[in-house]
Amino acid sequence: MSDITPNPDDSTERSTLDMTRRTFLATSSIALLPGLSECGSAAPTSVTPSMSPGDIPLEEYIENPELIEENQESGHVPTVPYPSVRSALAHDRANKSPLQRWQQSPYFESLNGNWNFHWALNPANAPSELDTVGSWDTTTVPSVWQADGFGHSMYRNITLDLSPYDPPSVPSDINPVGTYQRTFTVPDRWMDDRRTFLRFDGVKSAYFVWINGDYVGFDKGSMTAAEFDVTAALQSGENEIGVQVFRWSDGSYLENQDMWHFAGIFRDVSLYSTPNAHLRDYFLRPSLDDNYENGTLHVDAEVANYADSAGTYKLRTHLFDPNYRRVKTTSTTIDVPAGDSVGVSFSIDVASPSKWSAEHPNLYRVGFELRQLRSRSSTEAQLAKFGFREYEILDGQIHVNGEPVDFKGVNHHEHHPELGRTMTEEMRREELSG
Repeated sequence: MSDITPNPDDSTERSTLDMTRRTFLATSSIALLPGLSECGSAAPTSVTPSMSPGDIPLEEYIENPELIEENQESGHVPTVPYPSVRSALAHDRANKSPLQRWQQSPYFESLNGNWNFHWALNPANAPSELDTVGSWDTTTVPSVWQADGFGHSMYRNITLDLSPYDPPSVPSDINPVGTYQRTFTVPDRWMDDRRTFLRFDGVKSAYFVWINGDYVGFDKGSMTAAEFDVTAALQSGENEIGVQVFRWSDGSYLENQDMWHFAGIFRDVSLYSTPNAHLRDYFLRPSLDDNYENGTLHVDAEVANYADSAGTYKLRTHLFDPNYRRVKTTSTTIDVPAGDSVGVSFSIDVASPSKWSAEHPNLYRVGFELRQLRSRSSTEAQLAKFGFREYEILDGQIHVNGEPVDFKGVNHHEHHPELGRTMTEEMRREELSG
């Protein structure tokens, strides 16, 4: 019996994806690329690429529960392409954050650092254009603007930090607005037959984005990441990004919990570049047999084709043990229409894997290589970590790999006495180990 088992019907159609798993492997077409994603709702009809901050019909965005985002990419696993699996493994080191590892890729650029910044008490006093930065202050991204002395932080137990309580409306006389601007340079190698995506890991609470004066999109996720395809807005050499953040939106009514309330771009901002044929998403589902001895890795993957013509691609999947020794390699062929994405599922059996537990956190690596069918070089490579473990509840007791365990947990917010909502990797590690 083969240790690499494809789906019974060996299908690469999106409809065959296992819909009982997490649904971030999108089941809708991406033929609208680089247009609207399908997770939002009806957008204001007045939207144009040349829309400046002063042109935004604010009420239609920040007081509209049906509009969560605009022009945003649908969700996927956070990862960054590398030239090869070898290079990805070379930068995979213990105690390094994802950001630190991703910064070693030639297809990743951090936009953290100093930004021009303007703070206003309300939308009426916020900049209507983004070309007046000469008189602005500066701030560090990521941060909350209260940590720099703009506005005030507020602690609330149950009630909200805005008044009056009138959902979905928010105050117009007092609704602080932070406007951010900076320049950046896109590497020349990103401009040839590639796509470039702009990623915000966390912004409170609603914000609009511009690249080189072109309106890019809108997000109201607050605590979740958002990505925008900015390929069409970029130019060779120096580029300019502008972001306008509103402290309160209708989404603020969902955050009435016991915590300090802040605002701003409080998590990382970055750019990453992908080839036109791109492993857009994947989901790893490791499992153990009934005796907790042998393991199976189930893989659901989505390959996107941003090109104008259809393509046939080979997805090679390399499995490495906790000591970086290659255990298995499998290959899957995928036909992807132009401007579309296709899902594929397969599984890899592993005899007697090193199991993961809190006491023995053994991690395997999966290295993905995507290439054109008859090419010997990779279009891109990606790397992911996972552990073979089985969670179960047996007779009311949580078990890991068949062994009963007790959990001790805390209600934990990202919070620092000086930086507010922004925390570094080192701060998180110190808190969790204290």
